[in-house]
Amino acid sequence: MGLGIKLMNHVLGGLAAGAVNALMEADTAAAEARKAEADAKLKAYEIQQKQLDEAAKQKRLMEETARAKALAEAEKEKTQQKMFDDKYFVTLQAGIALSWYIAGIDGQITKQEADAITSRIQNIRSTVNIPAKYRDSLGGMEQYKAMSFDEVKVYLDKADKESLVSLVVRAEYIAKVDGMTDSEKSAIDGLKLYVEKKTGYHFKDLHALPLSVSLICPSCGGKLVPDQSLRKAVCDYCGFTKIVEVKNI
Repeated sequence: MGLGIKLMNHVLGGLAAGAVNALMEADTAAAEARKAEADAKLKAYEIQQKQLDEAAKQKRLMEETARAKALAEAEKEKTQQKMFDDKYFVTLQAGIALSWYIAGIDGQITKQEADAITSRIQNIRSTVNIPAKYRDSLGGMEQYKAMSFDEVKVYLDKADKESLVSLVVRAEYIAKVDGMTDSEKSAIDGLKLYVEKKTGYHFKDLHALPLSVSLICPSCGGKLVPDQSLRKAVCDYCGFTKIVEVKNI
């Protein structure tokens, strides 16, 4: 009987040990499962934080880029306003008014003359680098309006003196588009006398005039900016490039 009891105790002890081991293994497995779950959540959190950080970085970059672009545009607009100011615009208007005056001085304006003038105005109005307030102001000058020289002189009196010689050159160009008539020649001669009296320049010495008198873009009317060699000038508005040759007497 004692032997049976011992055997039973041994069996029960073995079962108990097995149960304990099973419980320990279950606990270990549960702990590992919890750890794996925690690691997965941590990894997901880290990925999410990385994505959020990257999104924040991209947002900051976009904001900085937008600010830099806005500053650049503001600086560009400021520069354009400075270069294409009211005084210069009056000179540009004077050139257009003068062109219409010369073209119509003989009582008629040919299609070639009208096309030459309107195409220049349209070039100016389509050049987005020129401030809108100036482009829009030219809308009323696209159609021919008969003017006396006294009416044109209102523009010329306000124009930049250094640009008046260029306006004469432009007027001569318009007059020669389809052949200069006697009326146009007489008007050009009178214009030259007005400019010579106002500026002191003499057209027989036109080839020796300072470079500044011819720095008006023939395409859009913007200012031509000479390079360091003074042999080339480029329009900041439409990109027109002019090769400049200045001779001395």
